[in-house]
Amino acid sequence: MSRPLRLVQIAPYPILPASAGGKIRIVQLARALCKLGVEVTIVAPYHVTQRRALAEREPFRLYQVPYAPFLLSFFLVDRPFPYGMLVSFHPGYRALLPISLASFDVCQVEHPAFVDLVRDLPQSIPVVYGAQNVEFDYVSAESGPGFVRRVAGSRVRALEEEGGHAPMPTRGGSASCTACRRSASPCSPTASISQHLTRSGPMARG
Repeated sequence: MSRPLRLVQIAPYPILPASAGGKIRIVQLARALCKLGVEVTIVAPYHVTQRRALAEREPFRLYQVPYAPFLLSFFLVDRPFPYGMLVSFHPGYRALLPISLASFDVCQVEHPAFVDLVRDLPQSIPVVYGAQNVEFDYVSAESGPGFVRRVAGSRVRALEEEGGHAPMPTRGGSASCTACRRSASPCSPTASISQHLTRSGPMARG
């Protein structure tokens, strides 16, 4: 008996309401996959604006992780380090996950902050990396010159490299990453997931 392909997206920030570029990208991708018959689950940090009523209107399932330290980065407008670096330090976050990532057929990681959550997944589960920006460049530019830029930039670069997501040039001039290459997929989330769906048959798993 077949069942829908199950995909989990790990978001680095609250996604609802989808009012900014990165949030819109994550939500629209999830909506499109749901239309294809994929069972999509998104895991995102908790925020008071991410109300249950908003999630109930969506075709995907949303789980919020009540990780209190992340709330500080939203309230600190003039925070010394960029959000992308701050949330990459999340001791205990894995223990608060309400689901097991290993129970899904495909895992998509948005941005490098949470690459540590997928390092122990079985090789049989494809991991797709996606980011709206080149995160090392983005974080470095957000930090400005000086000490903060060096620290934040090196942190994000290390996460990309240690997590196996350091961009590597390919023949076509695009980029791929080792986590995607383990499943012979390009680095583009839509292209990668489409390939997994094609290999899986009519959007289903037995």
